[in-house]
Amino acid sequence: MFISSAKNFFIRRQVWSLYCKQRLCQNTTRFTFYAQTRKSKVDATNFRDKDSIPKEEDRSEVGDKQLPLVGVGMALFRVPPIPTIRYSEWEILLIERGSEPGKGQWSFPGGKVEFGETLSEAFLREVKEETGLKPVVGPIFGVFDSFFSNKEGKLEFHFVIVDAIGFVSSDAKPIPGDDVKDARWFKVDRALKLENCTKGLSEAIERAVSLLERGHVQIPSSVQK
Repeated sequence: MFISSAKNFFIRRQVWSLYCKQRLCQNTTRFTFYAQTRKSKVDATNFRDKDSIPKEEDRSEVGDKQLPLVGVGMALFRVPPIPTIRYSEWEILLIERGSEPGKGQWSFPGGKVEFGETLSEAFLREVKEETGLKPVVGPIFGVFDSFFSNKEGKLEFHFVIVDAIGFVSSDAKPIPGDDVKDARWFKVDRALKLENCTKGLSEAIERAVSLLERGHVQIPSSVQK
């Protein structure tokens, strides 16, 4: 009786092991197929359209004279008094730039990283300078290239931008800085429909919201009032 039960146990264990391996292969195949069908002209780490990246002959003119600059941008969310899981109803802060590059366009608050400054320090300083707010800095969610050309079509600015998610409380009111024309809260749905904005802004907002919706970002208790 004992030997028979033991045999049945090992047989069931082998069958279960084979079943699990089969499911793993199926899931891996599905994931690979899904990833292939989701390919687009936008890289996972680049919110810019590949067609807008300067050609090699254009880069060679300034490549030896000027290096790319490192910048930061923040997807800054105002946490409602009673947080909901519908993040499309949340508000995100955007600024209208008052100077080049991107003059007159809506974008995340942010700017250049200063020499000797950490990314965390740069996020806090830039947001405070441009909006007067002191956010809680969350995780980085994107690194991408940003190119700006002059009226003649020649490359004038090249930034490598690091984007992070940030939070402030529901009563936070921005005050535009000297180089900011306007700073305003937008419902996420409204922000995604803006036309006069820096390239890649909508994709960046969607990615930040997606991380929130999937629970990959913890809302700090210090901003929940």
